[in-house]
Amino acid sequence: MRLRLATTLLTGLGTVVLSSSSAFAATMYKCKNASGQIVYSDTDCRTDLPKVTIRPPEPKKEAVAPAAPAAPVARVDRLTTAVVEGVIQRSRENSDRGDYASDCALAAPDLSFTLIDRSRAPETKSTGGRDELCKLQRESANAMRSAGLGSQSTVTQLQIQVNTDGSQATAKYLMNTRILANGSPVMGMRCENDDVFALYDGKVLFKRALSTCTPVR
Repeated sequence: MRLRLATTLLTGLGTVVLSSSSAFAATMYKCKNASGQIVYSDTDCRTDLPKVTIRPPEPKKEAVAPAAPAAPVARVDRLTTAVVEGVIQRSRENSDRGDYASDCALAAPDLSFTLIDRSRAPETKSTGGRDELCKLQRESANAMRSAGLGSQSTVTQLQIQVNTDGSQATAKYLMNTRILANGSPVMGMRCENDDVFALYDGKVLFKRALSTCTPVR
């Protein structure tokens, strides 16, 4: 059976949904293995059956309350590698919880983002500022929740550089995300991130977010 998932890409600022012009349709097959257990695969294991497109359920009309915002953090007067890593991990945790409000709060007022989607050819690019990113985060979290999907993500290959006065930092890293249905992985996404962080009245915020995302098995 073919599953059409909500398009999800994880940037350093959370899981976002791309516009329909760059939608990525993941083809997955639901089968039974030799033990009779249900498994998901990108290989057609039931060639005798027709493929069926399953669309996620329509979102409910009533508003869905987001997760409770994260607890406030202490004022920061100078960036360090540990401080920047903490913000990246907090953003990752927010995304996995679907807490788009806390993720949006990590975006600076003058933030700019670029998201490159390599899930199809030719690749597509989305750009914008804080308002556009926060909207995409909210839409993605609600779409994932409505479709009964979850996510698990990890940060690897983290490299952080802080300038001499501790007012700004850059971070390059990989964000590896698994999209889950009923606790089982159905697709994955790997994003190369190149982000800039700065201090805003004692808060460490994303000033620039650049992500290049590719689907993985």
